[in-house]
Formats: sequence, C-alpha cells, structure tokens
Amino acid sequence: MTKAGDREGFIQLGRELIDAIYVEFESDRWAIIKTHSEHMTLRVYEIGAVMHSTILLDEILDAAEAGRDLTVSVMSRAHIEANLIGVFILLGGKSALDAVAADSRAQDETTANELDAWDKRLASLIKNTEKRLARISKRNSQIKAWNDRNPDLQPVSLIELPHVPRANYAGPEIGVELRKHISGVTPNQLPFRQVVDKASKLALSQRYSNEPFDPIYHVYRLLSAVGVHTSLGLLDGYLDRNERSLFVRGAKESQLPYATEQNLINGIYTLALMTEWLMRKYEVETVYFGLVRKSLESQPLDLRGWTPGL
Repeated sequence: MTKAGDREGFIQLGRELIDAIYVEFESDRWAIIKTHSEHMTLRVYEIGAVMHSTILLDEILDAAEAGRDLTVSVMSRAHIEANLIGVFILLGGKSALDAVAADSRAQDETTANELDAWDKRLASLIKNTEKRLARISKRNSQIKAWNDRNPDLQPVSLIELPHVPRANYAGPEIGVELRKHISGVTPNQLPFRQVVDKASKLALSQRYSNEPFDPIYHVYRLLSAVGVHTSLGLLDGYLDRNERSLFVRGAKESQLPYATEQNLINGIYTLALMTEWLMRKYEVETVYFGLVRKSLESQPLDLRGWTPGL
C-alpha cells in the first residue's frame, strides 16, 4: 500500500482505495436478490452510498492530478455531503433511510412543481405576446398604408414588434417521472445541518466517531465559500490588488486558499471509514480499509479537518 506524504502520494493512495472498493463490490457476496424486503432495500442503498462517494473521490483525484484545485474544492463539498448522508443511512438504518427518502420526495416534488409552473407561465407569456403581436401588426399595416398615401409628409414610425418567447416547454413527462420516483412517501425536507446532527449522535453512540461531525460540516461551509456559492468574497479572490499599482486587475487564478491536500485526506479517510463499517456490518474482511486510515493518521499533518476522532 502506498505511503502518502504529498499530493502525488495521496492521489496514489486514493486510486488504490477506489480499486479495492470496485473489486470488493464486484464480488458475488454483494449480489443481492431482488426481494424488496426491508433488509434488501437498506443494503442496496448502503452500497449505493459507498459507490457514490467512491465515484466522487475518483473525480476529485482526477482534478487534483490535473492541478484543478477549484474543481477539487467543489467536488470535495459534494463528497462531504454524500459521505455524511451515507453514514447517516449506514448507522441509522431504516428510520434514516426513510428520512432521506422523504427529503428526496420533497426535492423531487419541488422540482416537478417548478417545471409545471414554468410551462403554465410560458404558455401565458406566449399567448399574451401573440395577442400584442397581432394588435401591433394590424396597427403597423395601418401606419404603412397611411405613409404610402401621404408620401409628402413626415412618415410615421412603425411600432417595434414584441419578441415572442421561443423557450422550450419542460413538458409533463419529467414531472411525472419525478413524482413516480419515490411513490408512497410523504414529502418532508431534511436540511443537511440536521443530517450532520443526527449522524453525529448515531456515530457517537455506536463509536463510529469519538467526536461530533461539526468540524467537517464547517469545512463543507468553507468549501461553499471558496467555490460553490458566488459571493463577493469569492469574486474578490479573482482581483489582483497590487499595492504598487494604481490599478486593480483581474487575476488568472483565485487568491483564495484551496487546501487541496487536506481535501484529499478528508475524502480518502472518510470513504475508507464508511466502507470499513459497511464491510464489518456484513462480516466481511476490513483489514485493508483500516490500514488506509492508519496510514493517514500517521502523517505529520493537521488531520482535524475530518475529525472522526482518533
């Protein structure tokens, strides 16, 4: 196993972890019979949570290798969210899965309602604009006729024709599919802050972690500030304010700190830990995933970002 100590080492360690996860889940012991039982449903989504975090980490490693630190920050934020929701499901069982399902239904319902509202709004815009267009076209015909009859007089200007919207309708199909996606579930939003609190309580009680997940949530918020949400602080990072110059110029790269190596540590460690717990839950060998964690814990770096509790 690679001993990580710098960006290249972390990338290699992450690649090895991802390969190990892919090999594991390709084995027959993770082939689940389609019984639609509560146990089967929970296990399927536990696997899905690990695989989603794995794919995100794979993308993060590609971006880090290419020197795309902004992309690493954006994707790392998504990875934190995916990981903690996965941990919530893994530790919370059916009640946690039900809460995530209710939130998913609420989000799908909101999107479907937005699409329906847009179609109605667009239809109304087109109808009203076409009425105005017909009136103005008729009036322009009258003006043109008057101008033709009175060539010696100052011509009257034609009225500018309104723009008829050409945007596409969303159509009912997407909304129907969204509402069918999780049927029989009452919509109920679950803010990510609540996921963090609930996952923290479960992690502490089951010894998944020795400390709450608040520090990693703070990293999540900070990553929002440096790459996801366009704030004045983010835009200010792209301004070159050279004190020796009378001018402010646009900078080719953001001056904000990205902490790419720390993001790699967070992603690798949290994925290894979640995978290790899933393996242990179903009595599968977990030695390798523990070694990945220990290799990071031995690094002379500030590892408090993920704070699973050493």
